Amino acid sequence: MDDRTIQENLAVIEAHFQGEAANEIYRILPHYTDDVVWESPARGLTLHGKQAAAENYRQMFGGMENIEFTRLRRFATADRVVDDSIVTFTLVNGGVANAPLPVGSLVELRLVHIFEMRDHKIARESVYETWRAISQSAAEPVPAAGAAPRPGGERRDGDHGAGADHRDGRAGG
Repeated sequence: MDDRTIQENLAVIEAHFQGEAANEIYRILPHYTDDVVWESPARGLTLHGKQAAAENYRQMFGGMENIEFTRLRRFATADRVVDDSIVTFTLVNGGVANAPLPVGSLVELRLVHIFEMRDHKIARESVYETWRAISQSAAEPVPAAGAAPRPGGERRDGDHGAGADHRDGRAGG
């Protein structure tokens, strides 16, 4: 592998995420090839070209507030960069295109990006998303499927507790 190419590709992706964090789309676009493909299979989106990607970013960031980003890991080969992150935000305004949660939700979004690189630019950005509502209002937490009971034994729909078989809800043994 070409270590220099890998380091240059990692630098491109770092600059890409810095542009996202600042909501400065003009800083993101130079890192794409003219024929970039941006896709989010979970939301049924496939976009072609820089301008379609830019419009998606404008709408997406317009639908989020209080964004917090945590990078878990990032690694690269000579032609790909993989980034695994968690983003939390409140879904606002018109939301995010094809989002599986309603406007007003506090969201935890696990993101795995696979960037296909060509000549130190992003030729394809595949974004794999797992959406989870932390709450739908500040006062009402939403448990993850299979979450443990709350202190004091309080349960909500979706809580199965210890010993449950999460495939069918029967007690395990």
